[in-house]
Amino acid sequence: MSHPLRSAGVTLVAPRPVDLVLAAALVRPGIDLADLPRFGDGSWQLAYLSTKDTATSIPVHWTRFPAEFRDTFKRPPGLCSTSRPRMSSSPGLGPPAGLV
Repeated sequence: MSHPLRSAGVTLVAPRPVDLVLAAALVRPGIDLADLPRFGDGSWQLAYLSTKDTATSIPVHWTRFPAEFRDTFKRPPGLCSTSRPRMSSSPGLGPPAGLV
């Protein structure tokens, strides 16, 4: 049995270390793209997704994850800028329609 994404002609590729983690369209206005986390970074700051400038720091420290699981956990659908297409049909689990 073929995977549904493969049947739809979607090819998933491993992100490069320099690829952005967060889709620019999901980041609050005024954030410099150079400040956004990259896949190769040891920690990712997710506070850039908050609509409030006063957002509390929300880091993910990948060095605390077992090395054998890091690459898998670094690819949640809907968060990563390289996730195409939107893989969730549930409300709130991916970017709004039209932003991917």
